[in-house]
Amino acid sequence: MCSSDLNEEAPTREFDGNEEAYSSAKAESERRLKAIVGNKLTIVRPNAIHGSRDVSPDILSWLLRAQRGGTHIGPGDGNDYAEETVDVKDVARFLIASIDRRITGTFNLTGHPIAFRDYLAACNEATNSDAQWIWVPKEFLAQQGIADWNHFLGWNTDPANRGFNQISSQKALSAGWRPRPFKETALDILAYYRAPNSKVVDWHHPQIPWEDPLTPAKEQAVLSAWKN
Repeated sequence: MCSSDLNEEAPTREFDGNEEAYSSAKAESERRLKAIVGNKLTIVRPNAIHGSRDVSPDILSWLLRAQRGGTHIGPGDGNDYAEETVDVKDVARFLIASIDRRITGTFNLTGHPIAFRDYLAACNEATNSDAQWIWVPKEFLAQQGIADWNHFLGWNTDPANRGFNQISSQKALSAGWRPRPFKETALDILAYYRAPNSKVVDWHHPQIPWEDPLTPAKEQAVLSAWKN
């Protein structure tokens, strides 16, 4: 199945008994609930949820880089797809609408597929930034030891995961769902980050406060090596 066809009818993962594996465990919970409730069930499948009170650095890391201005690394050539995201308020709004209007069925809530160059342009717009993104191939980033998710959150070039960032939400849109602009989500993320007692953590280790591993000095050293 081609990635553009990844909708609610796409096959889901089989459950192997591992309750810690979120994807297969959620799919199994859907199957079991359907067996009990039948067609009266409403299932939502959001992708990465961000926005107000966001404790993850996934979008924040790019917003902070954009906010600094100057030149920054754009990983790859700009044509890779960024991780699809959805605003937490939009997920809540669709759930409330489903109850109020008795909307049933299965719905993807994943926003819109977006190329990485457009994603970074949106980060610039949200922060009113003139930052320049220098596209650096994955092979060179690997030589520098930074061609990974931790340094470039939301950037994934693994062919096995390509479709994950190109999932259709057309069914939810046809049901009346209207996700908010990226800029609103971005401003909510920045507002929470600046709020007293806010908490942004490394999602691999939720007890550890997040620090961007791609420091300004390290980033500029890699850019200098790439230019030379």
